[in-house]
Amino acid sequence: MVKGRSIRIPVEFEATIIYKKKEYEAIIENLSEEGLQIRTNPEKVAIDFKPGTVIELEFELLSGQTLKPAGEILKLNCKVIWSGKSPLDGVINTIGLEITDQSLQYEEFLKSLHINYMGIL
Repeated sequence: MVKGRSIRIPVEFEATIIYKKKEYEAIIENLSEEGLQIRTNPEKVAIDFKPGTVIELEFELLSGQTLKPAGEILKLNCKVIWSGKSPLDGVINTIGLEITDQSLQYEEFLKSLHINYMGIL
């Protein structure tokens, strides 16, 4: 994933990170064709997401027209490209992810966001 290579869409979607059979709450901050930027919710103990770590990310798809839940869960296999901790408390991570298994469902969802909310293709 190269910064600036594809258009990033700023969003704020709830998501779940699945890592080592544990689930962590997160917020998707922006997404693009190749990847996403997410932020973990505060945890009691910091989680170390090192570059190269493979995780699964799942979130409920939203209707591209209304941005309301569509009732479908999308699961993406991702690789951590970069990670940083909050300087204030060290327990909130901001993570850059590369999507390793692109799905048609994700591509269609992204396209609907581009068309309906960004006015572009």
